[in-house]
Amino acid sequence: MYTLPNSTPKNICQHPRIQAYLIIPFSLLLVQLLGHYGLFLGHTFLVEEDLVASWLSYLSENTKTMGWRPDIGQGIAFFYADPGVQHVWSLLRWWFSLFTDQILASTITIFLTLWFISIAHYLLLKKAFPDLNPLILVFLASLISFGSLRHEFLFNMGWSFTSISVPIVAIIIFNYLEQPSFRQYFQYSLVLFFTLFLGSTMAILNTLIFSVLFFISYALYHWKTLEVRIIWNKFTRFLALHFFSGITVAFLGAWIFYSIFIEHQISEPIRDQNHLQGNFFTSPDLTLVFFRIFSLCHAGLISAWSAVLGIQQFSPHLNWNFVVPIFPVILFFFLFLKSQNFWEFSAKFLIIFGFVYHEIVYWIPGVLDFLHSILNLYPPGKFYQFIQTFQILMIGMFVKHVGVDQKKLASEKNNWIRVLAIILSFLYGALLLFAIIIQVKPQFLIQNTSAISPLLLSLGVSSNSTPIILNLVLENIRLLNETINIQHILFYITTFGLVILFTTRQWVNVARWKGGFFFPAVLLLCNIFFSWSIFPLNKEQLIWNQQVISASNPPLNLKDTDRTVWVGAPNCRKSVDYFICIQNKFLGTSGPRRKIIGYRASPVLDFSRVKSHTPKDQILFAKAILRRENISLTEMRYFSTQPNLSKSKIYDLSAVNYLLSSDSLPKSEHLEPIHTNKQFFLYQNKQAWPYFYLADQIQSFGGYGDLYDAQKGAAYLKEESAPLASFPHKRELKLVEFNYGDLKFQYSSRENEFLAIIDAWHPLWRARINNIETKVFKTNGIFKGVALPPGEGSVHLFFDHSKYLPGIWVSLFAWAIFIFGWLKTQRKF
Repeated sequence: MYTLPNSTPKNICQHPRIQAYLIIPFSLLLVQLLGHYGLFLGHTFLVEEDLVASWLSYLSENTKTMGWRPDIGQGIAFFYADPGVQHVWSLLRWWFSLFTDQILASTITIFLTLWFISIAHYLLLKKAFPDLNPLILVFLASLISFGSLRHEFLFNMGWSFTSISVPIVAIIIFNYLEQPSFRQYFQYSLVLFFTLFLGSTMAILNTLIFSVLFFISYALYHWKTLEVRIIWNKFTRFLALHFFSGITVAFLGAWIFYSIFIEHQISEPIRDQNHLQGNFFTSPDLTLVFFRIFSLCHAGLISAWSAVLGIQQFSPHLNWNFVVPIFPVILFFFLFLKSQNFWEFSAKFLIIFGFVYHEIVYWIPGVLDFLHSILNLYPPGKFYQFIQTFQILMIGMFVKHVGVDQKKLASEKNNWIRVLAIILSFLYGALLLFAIIIQVKPQFLIQNTSAISPLLLSLGVSSNSTPIILNLVLENIRLLNETINIQHILFYITTFGLVILFTTRQWVNVARWKGGFFFPAVLLLCNIFFSWSIFPLNKEQLIWNQQVISASNPPLNLKDTDRTVWVGAPNCRKSVDYFICIQNKFLGTSGPRRKIIGYRASPVLDFSRVKSHTPKDQILFAKAILRRENISLTEMRYFSTQPNLSKSKIYDLSAVNYLLSSDSLPKSEHLEPIHTNKQFFLYQNKQAWPYFYLADQIQSFGGYGDLYDAQKGAAYLKEESAPLASFPHKRELKLVEFNYGDLKFQYSSRENEFLAIIDAWHPLWRARINNIETKVFKTNGIFKGVALPPGEGSVHLFFDHSKYLPGIWVSLFAWAIFIFGWLKTQRKF
């Protein structure tokens, strides 16, 4: 009879492979399910307008097209877009196309991403602490999913995949530096590929920056123990790994890279320079210094829901510095402790480097301007992803040193920890007390608001501004009473209890209790309470879906060809009349604002959108029209807020027939209120040109500025082959089918006609009249049109993406070689 070797665990659940592939992932999934129980009650991750725009615009809208997006700008090819989230052929686009409910798709995607993040961190923790109990590692690995980076995880897919790639890259690079193998080349190439094509260009950039910093930490740690020659050899291998992996990723992703290259040649996209700071240095003052120091004392105080009435205007209530609220105490602990291994050294190096770098780019923003001028990418100003990853690693070291190994600690180290814990205890003690009062005795705070007036006057606040501030304080008290609940109290009391514990000498015994299990379990519980209170899920419908037009309650259902521009309000920090701006923006005529969600999720065409690149001719067109209105436009991505326009010829010429705003717009003859509700105002622009029309006449024009005085219904051409003409006779035109990048019309006329479509021209637009290909003219400056022959017929315009297809074949061939090479390597080694 065959017997198992003695080394085989008696309990099958203790088998390493069973743990790695089943028990551990299931345990991490269970933590995610418990922490996000609200998903089973119908809650979603769509908690703010930018998040809605990112997920429901780029991903779900991309499922409607094979390349052309008429809802972005004045029409744009999405073959020049970020390979991860935005590109029309991105992997996530195909994933989203599997779902009919796009909100469900985003919820599942974000949840799975958070789960994968925890798995990646478990793998790194297991690499650094192979002897620690797996349950402790599960607690630690789950911390990041419920920490302060949740805001970025929900808002930006790129940051999410950085938090997946960083721990995996750390393992691969460490193994490669210790014992290089071809396996690491394949592993690293695959990680970089998915970081870029499921994440973003910023995800891959930050991952590569981390890789370099990780190697530097490795070299510094071994500088005294290894010869310079050996370190140099490791460095050359490190460069070779990146060189060959980079080439591999380029070929594996050729189906997107080739399309980006072709589109760049066609449309000459211009990148918005919105990331440039202007000033090389930040002028320091006591307020800025205080807030920078204050941000280093917490991981988040109240939710964005609680701060919607303007608290975020003057208080850093959210930040991403720490993965757990009490991490400053743990960091202090290790600052006075000599590193005992490489992982401890690298954690200190990367955390401290990240904090120092953040302060440099804050106080000397010209550094980012310099980097931006070199890379022409979003400058790398945030390193929180790898900072928090190695903070978790440092917490693991704390548990191992104090809880498991039970090493002796110097008394002076305890004294420093106690001082910091006392400071933090005042902060969280005050928050706990305030949360209890705001729940139990809100009237006490409201009745004593008037006592603030003498303080405001003593600080030099004018008597005209004092009533605004008092009213804002009153409304914030009411809002906090609505949004601060038992979850906040649980978070504050748990954090307060932890920092109070560190003010005593008993924290060592508590950290050692139950062999180190208790402390990480409490930290995870604290972070779950933290996520429930500071980063809660959304319990309501998106604002667009909440609206009704009449008493019979029909839904807001505009046509596919309706274009809606979002008119937002600029930030009050830059306003000359600061308190008047606060009054208008947060209190307003329709009552104080309460919501922050869903404004950009409208299922209609949008004129402007947060984007990085715009075709050159669209920028020149917009600047020329606005120049006639004495408006200087610097960046297209901020068009909705800077300048704040409710009336402009650019709306009329671009067929924008609806304006949507969270605030009431100034009365005007050209704007007709269609639907008004608190924080939701929809107006019809009566001067807007139709989205498509048969031209009354054809005229010529010189420059874009000449179109400012264009006659509605005319078509303006520059082509010499298009003669000037007028069409006063009877004719008919009907839109038969509308899809992104695919339009079908039926028409009838006894004479020649000209069909104008207020959707941007692109050289890859094709047109067929009765299945006979015809020319697409550049019309009205940047839009398109087609000359129609007499009689009855069908017109089919479509965006032809066949020019981008060769990249697909390159990718397929590259993947075949890559998989074959990996399999051969696995067999050989």
